[in-house]
Amino acid sequence: MKCMHKRLLLLFLTLFLSVSLFAQLEVKESSFKKVEGFVNINTEKMYDDNDKPYAVLKIKTENINSKERRELNFGGDAQTFFEVEYRDGEVWLYLSYYATFLKISHPDLSSTEFYFPFDMMPKKGYELTLVNKTSNESGKGSLTIKTKPENGAIIVLNGKVLNQKTPFTNDMIAVGKYEITVSKDRFKPTTQTVTIQNGDTKVVEIDMPSDVADITLSADNQTDIYIDGVRKSRGTWKGELYSGPHDITYKKRDYNNATKTIIVEAGKDKTYTLPMTPLYNDVCITGYKFLTFNASINQYSNLSYGLTFGYMKESGWFVSAMSSFNFVGYNPKYECGDDMLVNGYYPGYNGKTCFSSVSVIGGFMMRIVGPLSFKVGAGYGMRAKCYETTNGYWVKNTDISAQGLDMSAGLQYYFRGWVISFDGVTTNFKIYEAKIGLGFGIRNK
Repeated sequence: MKCMHKRLLLLFLTLFLSVSLFAQLEVKESSFKKVEGFVNINTEKMYDDNDKPYAVLKIKTENINSKERRELNFGGDAQTFFEVEYRDGEVWLYLSYYATFLKISHPDLSSTEFYFPFDMMPKKGYELTLVNKTSNESGKGSLTIKTKPENGAIIVLNGKVLNQKTPFTNDMIAVGKYEITVSKDRFKPTTQTVTIQNGDTKVVEIDMPSDVADITLSADNQTDIYIDGVRKSRGTWKGELYSGPHDITYKKRDYNNATKTIIVEAGKDKTYTLPMTPLYNDVCITGYKFLTFNASINQYSNLSYGLTFGYMKESGWFVSAMSSFNFVGYNPKYECGDDMLVNGYYPGYNGKTCFSSVSVIGGFMMRIVGPLSFKVGAGYGMRAKCYETTNGYWVKNTDISAQGLDMSAGLQYYFRGWVISFDGVTTNFKIYEAKIGLGFGIRNK
């Protein structure tokens, strides 16, 4: 009988110890809380089967590895619905906000029940910490990596690039020595070494020095600026450049292209002025006044002479006056055609001829490139070819004469104080002249 009692007591103790050892999971005391600003924004997990909005519970873990974390199961009462999302180092649980308790179980780590101490709200975020309280794993520790002044840095741990950027936490990392290299745009890569011992909780915060400086490239609003071969702006450019050498090229119409190399030092802001030299001369910048002496010849080899005065910079204007300085043809008594007949009869001609012309044109100019400009103008013109009769009267040949609209177009070039121009002129598209001008220009100050 005593032997039977001893067996029953031994069996009871064995069962009690088995249950105690098996019951490894628990929710860390006071870890459940509402997380301000942490809300359910997953559009695919917004509502439960009762069409009620989910709350989201972020479950952090201690002494639970990645494989064990993915084997966790969740339950509640019959009216509670769940959707699970496994993340690095934690589990996100989308659940009905009116749930009263949560059951968490694992095939090897037993289970635990947690009753929510206060009502949850829809679409809000909460968190708690789940602990494997009887984990007997040896040679493990916890490592957290943060970076200053900014997180979001890429982590290389003992030569391996991690999927997660800073801040990073691994609460089941093997003991040993780790070389940590962090890198991020605008900062210099930084390396730090840490040793993890069994049970350690290490938080490594790495200062990343800046690898940029604020640079200003000062230029006028007509200058194109290129940095390392890439066009950045027209006019002054301000921005960040990485430390080291950079090739700055700047270009402007009518100026020589220029390139300079600057050495940027991290954290040292600097302004550079981009000087340029004119490709031609400073007349392209200041402009000039000009006066030219002109001569023209038409298709009948008749000559005219005159002056042109104007002003030119990026654009300009001009006024031109031409004449043959023979005024007989202004008001002849008779007219004829190429047949030389006057009112149907042939008068006697003594063989004398004259050409009368007058032209007044005003117009605009536009610079094409450097000191080369395009001219266009319009005004009044008269061209008359006349013959003298034996009676001393003059007869105008209307077939080779014209009067009315004068139009001109041409080019003008400035070179070291000299001005030369070439124009084509027409009167009523009947008489055509080629006009050349030579004179001087005075640059503006």
